[in-house]
Amino acid sequence: MERARGLCINMKPLLRECLAEFLGVYIMILMGVGSMAQMITSKGTKGDYFSSTIAFALATTFAMYICGGVSGAQLNPAVSFGMCVMGKHQWRKLPFYTLFQMLGSFCGAATVYALYYDAIMNLTQGKFTVTGPNATAHIFSTYPVTSASGMALWIR
Repeated sequence: MERARGLCINMKPLLRECLAEFLGVYIMILMGVGSMAQMITSKGTKGDYFSSTIAFALATTFAMYICGGVSGAQLNPAVSFGMCVMGKHQWRKLPFYTLFQMLGSFCGAATVYALYYDAIMNLTQGKFTVTGPNATAHIFSTYPVTSASGMALWIR
């Protein structure tokens, strides 16, 4: 354990910060999107909109605790950009933070997809749709509900 700690301390500060952002975003997406996948693939029997919202809030909190002491827990390229505009973050770090945040989010979403692959295939029968009773796109994205039938899942 001491050897691993020594390696982390001796790591270049920018790399350590970027890896912290990667891990924070990965954890946030893994837990948050995982809660949505559980709710959607179970058709609301193992979670609802409220529990998914709480799970995403807890995921964000855990991510902030995990990487906050190392990188400031920006967890989002828009936040990193805003910090640069406000003069609280160095512009030279922005491309690296953005890259590692995006990599963390893609890896988190890919992990959820791999874990829920069978459940997603069982629900959709291999026909992926954005709307309708077997829609799974909102596991990995956010958009407004446009029909009353789509709202039934959220109201239950």
